[in-house]
Amino acid sequence: SSPSDRLTLRSLRLRNGTAARPPEDGGAILVADGSLLLESVTFEANRALRSGGAIAVHRGALTAVGCDFESNSALYGGAVATDLEPSDPSGYGQMGSAQRVQLTTCTFTRNRADRSGGAVRLGHGRAALADCTFELNQAVAEAGGALDVTGSGSFGVQGGSFKQNTAATHGGAISFNPSAVPQ
Repeated sequence: SSPSDRLTLRSLRLRNGTAARPPEDGGAILVADGSLLLESVTFEANRALRSGGAIAVHRGALTAVGCDFESNSALYGGAVATDLEPSDPSGYGQMGSAQRVQLTTCTFTRNRADRSGGAVRLGHGRAALADCTFELNQAVAEAGGALDVTGSGSFGVQGGSFKQNTAATHGGAISFNPSAVPQ
Protein backbone atom coordinates (compact mmCIF):
# COMPACT_ATOMS: atom_id res chain seq x y z
CA SER A 1 0.00 0.00 0.00
CA SER A 2 1.21 3.52 -0.72
CA PRO A 3 0.57 6.62 1.42
CA SER A 4 -2.00 7.72 -1.18
CA ASP A 5 -4.18 4.60 -0.69
CA ARG A 6 -7.21 6.12 1.01
CA LEU A 7 -10.83 5.20 1.57
CA THR A 8 -13.23 8.06 2.42
CA LEU A 9 -16.71 7.45 3.86
CA ARG A 10 -19.16 10.29 4.54
CA SER A 11 -22.66 10.47 6.01
CA LEU A 12 -23.23 6.72 6.32
CA ARG A 13 -24.67 4.33 8.90
CA LEU A 14 -22.91 1.00 9.48
CA ARG A 15 -25.04 -1.26 11.65
CA ASN A 16 -25.01 -4.89 12.87
CA GLY A 17 -21.69 -5.87 11.27
CA THR A 18 -19.85 -8.88 12.66
CA ALA A 19 -16.23 -10.06 12.44
CA ALA A 20 -16.38 -13.68 13.52
CA ARG A 21 -13.61 -15.35 11.50
CA PRO A 22 -9.86 -14.76 11.82
CA PRO A 23 -8.52 -12.23 12.38
CA GLU A 24 -11.87 -11.51 14.14
CA ASP A 25 -11.19 -7.75 14.10
CA GLY A 26 -13.28 -4.79 12.96
CA GLY A 27 -16.97 -5.60 13.15
CA ALA A 28 -17.77 -2.95 10.52
CA ILE A 29 -14.33 -2.00 9.11
CA LEU A 30 -10.83 -3.46 9.23
CA VAL A 31 -7.99 -1.18 8.15
CA ALA A 32 -5.23 -3.66 7.34
CA ASP A 33 -3.20 -1.07 5.40
CA GLY A 34 -3.73 2.39 3.94
CA SER A 35 -5.73 5.30 5.27
CA LEU A 36 -9.39 5.61 6.29
CA LEU A 37 -11.15 8.99 6.52
CA LEU A 38 -14.61 9.06 8.13
CA GLU A 39 -16.92 12.08 8.28
CA SER A 40 -20.33 11.97 9.98
CA VAL A 41 -20.49 8.17 10.01
CA THR A 42 -22.61 6.28 12.55
CA PHE A 43 -21.51 2.87 13.83
CA GLU A 44 -24.22 1.01 15.71
CA ALA A 45 -24.39 -2.50 17.20
CA ASN A 46 -21.32 -3.86 15.41
CA ARG A 47 -19.38 -6.75 16.95
CA ALA A 48 -15.92 -8.28 16.65
CA LEU A 49 -14.85 -11.42 18.45
CA ARG A 50 -11.36 -9.99 19.10
CA SER A 51 -10.77 -6.26 18.63
CA GLY A 52 -12.55 -3.16 17.39
CA GLY A 53 -16.28 -3.76 17.56
CA ALA A 54 -16.76 -1.09 14.88
CA ILE A 55 -13.22 -0.44 13.56
CA ALA A 56 -9.87 -2.18 13.93
CA VAL A 57 -6.70 -0.52 12.62
CA HIS A 58 -3.70 -2.79 12.10
CA ARG A 59 -1.49 -0.84 9.71
CA GLY A 60 -2.14 2.64 8.45
CA ALA A 61 -4.24 5.55 9.61
CA LEU A 62 -7.72 6.37 10.84
CA THR A 63 -9.18 9.88 10.88
CA ALA A 64 -12.76 10.20 12.16
CA VAL A 65 -14.59 13.52 12.40
CA GLY A 66 -18.08 13.91 13.84
CA CYS A 67 -18.72 10.18 14.04
CA ASP A 68 -21.03 8.36 16.46
CA PHE A 69 -20.20 4.96 17.97
CA GLU A 70 -23.07 3.36 19.87
CA SER A 71 -23.56 -0.12 21.34
CA ASN A 72 -20.58 -1.75 19.62
CA SER A 73 -18.73 -4.63 21.31
CA ALA A 74 -15.51 -6.65 21.19
CA LEU A 75 -13.04 -8.41 23.44
CA TYR A 76 -10.70 -5.38 23.21
CA GLY A 77 -11.84 -1.91 22.16
CA GLY A 78 -15.62 -2.02 22.12
CA ALA A 79 -15.82 0.56 19.32
CA VAL A 80 -12.25 1.18 18.06
CA ALA A 81 -9.00 -0.76 18.53
CA THR A 82 -5.52 -0.31 17.17
CA ASP A 83 -2.93 -3.08 17.00
CA LEU A 84 -2.71 -5.09 20.19
CA GLU A 85 0.77 -6.57 19.97
CA PRO A 86 3.78 -5.41 17.95
CA SER A 87 4.60 -9.00 16.98
CA ASP A 88 1.11 -10.35 16.39
CA PRO A 89 1.52 -13.67 14.49
CA SER A 90 -1.22 -12.64 12.04
CA GLY A 91 1.14 -9.95 10.77
CA TYR A 92 -1.49 -7.26 11.27
CA GLY A 93 0.00 -5.91 14.49
CA GLN A 94 3.38 -4.94 13.06
CA MET A 95 2.76 -1.21 12.74
CA GLY A 96 5.06 0.71 15.03
CA SER A 97 5.07 4.47 14.53
CA ALA A 98 3.37 4.25 11.12
CA GLN A 99 0.00 3.79 12.81
CA ARG A 100 -1.97 7.01 13.31
CA VAL A 101 -5.41 7.58 14.81
CA GLN A 102 -7.16 10.94 15.01
CA LEU A 103 -10.66 11.20 16.49
CA THR A 104 -12.34 14.62 16.50
CA THR A 105 -15.80 15.52 17.86
CA CYS A 106 -16.79 11.86 17.99
CA THR A 107 -19.33 10.42 20.43
CA PHE A 108 -18.91 7.01 22.09
CA THR A 109 -22.00 5.72 23.92
CA ARG A 110 -22.79 2.31 25.46
CA ASN A 111 -19.87 0.47 23.88
CA ARG A 112 -18.56 -2.61 25.65
CA ALA A 113 -15.29 -4.53 25.75
CA ASP A 114 -15.32 -7.91 27.43
CA ARG A 115 -11.71 -7.29 28.54
CA SER A 116 -10.41 -3.70 28.20
CA GLY A 117 -11.02 -0.44 26.37
CA GLY A 118 -14.80 -0.13 26.68
CA ALA A 119 -14.92 2.38 23.81
CA VAL A 120 -11.33 2.66 22.51
CA ARG A 121 -8.20 0.53 22.92
CA LEU A 122 -4.99 2.10 21.64
CA GLY A 123 -1.91 0.00 21.02
CA HIS A 124 1.34 1.10 19.37
CA GLY A 125 1.60 4.28 17.30
CA ARG A 126 0.25 7.81 17.58
CA ALA A 127 -3.23 8.90 18.59
CA ALA A 128 -4.93 12.25 19.18
CA LEU A 129 -8.47 12.66 20.50
CA ALA A 130 -10.08 16.11 20.44
CA ASP A 131 -13.47 17.15 21.81
CA CYS A 132 -14.85 13.62 21.97
CA THR A 133 -17.62 12.50 24.32
CA PHE A 134 -17.47 9.15 26.16
CA GLU A 135 -20.57 8.08 28.07
CA LEU A 136 -21.76 4.79 29.59
CA ASN A 137 -18.96 2.68 28.08
CA GLN A 138 -17.78 -0.45 29.92
CA ALA A 139 -14.67 -2.60 30.24
CA VAL A 140 -16.17 -5.74 31.75
CA ALA A 141 -13.13 -7.68 33.01
CA GLU A 142 -10.19 -5.26 33.02
CA ALA A 143 -9.26 -1.59 32.56
CA GLY A 144 -10.20 1.57 30.70
CA GLY A 145 -13.95 1.96 30.81
CA ALA A 146 -13.79 4.56 28.02
CA LEU A 147 -10.15 4.56 26.87
CA ASP A 148 -7.34 2.04 27.38
CA VAL A 149 -3.82 2.96 26.23
CA THR A 150 -1.49 -0.05 26.35
CA GLY A 151 1.25 0.37 23.75
CA SER A 152 4.23 2.57 23.08
CA GLY A 153 3.90 5.82 21.18
CA SER A 154 2.41 9.28 21.51
CA PHE A 155 -1.12 9.73 22.83
CA GLY A 156 -3.12 12.88 23.58
CA VAL A 157 -6.61 13.89 24.66
CA GLN A 158 -7.79 17.50 24.38
CA GLY A 159 -11.24 18.70 25.42
CA GLY A 160 -14.31 16.49 25.46
CA SER A 161 -16.00 14.71 28.34
CA PHE A 162 -16.06 11.36 30.13
CA LYS A 163 -19.30 10.47 31.96
CA GLN A 164 -20.37 7.27 33.73
CA ASN A 165 -17.82 4.94 32.13
CA THR A 166 -16.88 1.84 34.15
CA ALA A 167 -14.01 -0.63 34.34
CA ALA A 168 -13.77 -3.81 36.42
CA THR A 169 -10.25 -3.16 37.73
CA HIS A 170 -9.00 0.41 37.17
CA GLY A 171 -9.33 3.49 35.01
CA GLY A 172 -13.09 3.92 34.92
CA ALA A 173 -12.57 6.66 32.34
CA ILE A 174 -8.94 6.25 31.17
CA SER A 175 -6.27 3.63 31.80
CA PHE A 176 -2.74 4.53 30.69
CA ASN A 177 -0.31 1.61 30.93
CA PRO A 178 2.06 1.76 27.94
CA SER A 179 4.02 -1.28 29.08
CA ALA A 180 0.98 -3.59 29.24
CA VAL A 181 0.82 -6.60 26.95
CA PRO A 182 -2.57 -8.19 26.23
CA GLN A 183 -3.20 -11.66 27.63
